Amino acid sequence: MDSWMRGYPIASSYLSGIGPKNAARLAEHNFVTAADLDRYGLTSVPGIGLKRADALRGWRDRVRAKGEALAPARLPQAEVARIEGKFQNERSRRVEEKRGLEAQLQARAHFIRQAHALERVGVDNEERAHRDANAREGAGLRPRYAARVTQLDKDLQARSAKDQATVAELTQKLRAFDQSFSVLQWNCAKKEREGAKYDRLGFRDFLRSAAG
Repeated sequence: MDSWMRGYPIASSYLSGIGPKNAARLAEHNFVTAADLDRYGLTSVPGIGLKRADALRGWRDRVRAKGEALAPARLPQAEVARIEGKFQNERSRRVEEKRGLEAQLQARAHFIRQAHALERVGVDNEERAHRDANAREGAGLRPRYAARVTQLDKDLQARSAKDQATVAELTQKLRAFDQSFSVLQWNCAKKEREGAKYDRLGFRDFLRSAAG
């Protein structure tokens, strides 16, 4: 029916108010044949109001009714066979296309699985190699580390003994200084007492005290 409707151009409708100018405007908005009048937007075309739109739709309905009246009640057997054969050929083509796509998909999935398995083996080998290398390196580092720690302990003990000797020597010097400083303070205090005594006595009393 659609092909029947498209066989009736609007420009040949000979409707009142649908001359060449309005037909050209309708064509600019993709309203070219009777089949196009099923779409919305007919009244948005400049020059096409409700009256002319109703006239166009009425003409469309008449064209459809004429096509339905002329259409055969049933398709001829040859046409039915042709349509069925065309359908079977299209179906067979689609089935073969589907099988080809499924085969491609399976081949691609198999390739991806193999690639993933190989990559996994490579990663596992690399990880194992790193672990072995770290273990070997650790085995070599442990003796060197232990020797280094032992040497550091010896150096620390030697430095501690040296520092203790230095502290003992400084302590002895500090005690000697304290003793000498105490003697100096005592002598200074003695000098101050004697000086104060001479100041209190007169010179004659000093001589008498010295003579007596």
